Amino acid sequence: MDARFTIDGARELERLLKELGPEVGSKVALQALRASARSIQRELKARAPEGKGKPHPKYGRLKDNIRVTTVEKDPPEFEVVVHTGSAFWAHFLEFGTVKMRPHPWFSPVWDASVQAALETLGKNMSTGISREARKLAGTYGRNRRR
Repeated sequence: MDARFTIDGARELERLLKELGPEVGSKVALQALRASARSIQRELKARAPEGKGKPHPKYGRLKDNIRVTTVEKDPPEFEVVVHTGSAFWAHFLEFGTVKMRPHPWFSPVWDASVQAALETLGKNMSTGISREARKLAGTYGRNRRR
């Protein structure tokens, strides 16, 4: 499953990130995206189906394979991905096989978690922009607040 989001109407956010500079803007965005992805990861782990018996010695349990990975592209672009790692059977559970009906678990968790993850993203972007702006303001910013 591949899901991508575009946030429309965030011109002010884009302007603030540009004013902070590409390195700082990318840092803030990456931190916020990873926090948002970790919130989805927690939900997926909590609601992942439990297998019967012992975990596979090489692949482990499904919930232990759920990961958040950052994929760097041409700087300053990157992707943050939530995936099932080496748990190849997660796909079989989600979509079924010729001999097994589907047991969707990833999609329902995603659908239930995405709104909270977007709220987490917004809060972390706001906090990160404020924090980095204060750092960049340095002494001038501290003197002006008095």
